[in-house]
Amino acid sequence: MGTPMHRVNLARGPSQLIVIPDESCVDCATEEWQRLGKEVEFAQLQIPMAEFTYHYRLSATIALAEVSRQVGRRPEAKGPPPLRPPIYDHHLASMAEAVGDLIHLDNLIDY
Repeated sequence: MGTPMHRVNLARGPSQLIVIPDESCVDCATEEWQRLGKEVEFAQLQIPMAEFTYHYRLSATIALAEVSRQVGRRPEAKGPPPLRPPIYDHHLASMAEAVGDLIHLDNLIDY
């Protein structure tokens, strides 16, 4: 009973409640669903019922995977492109290529 799960908008924000009932313990037809919220919408999984042995964990996992697929991550906000690297970065790169000085441990201790 209900709309196929992939067609239902499951990303309506923090005020939305998603209920995944255990159909083996709850009679969905006689349950008072209006007590959960003002607007109740039913969704169903597209599972072949003739060959399917009901397992709550499997159904709940599929439903939660669809919720996470729809909610996803927010698109990253693009900021302005960086102007150019600082001048000292260029200077450090040229210093790293130059040959360094050899300093003995005795000179470091005196320092």
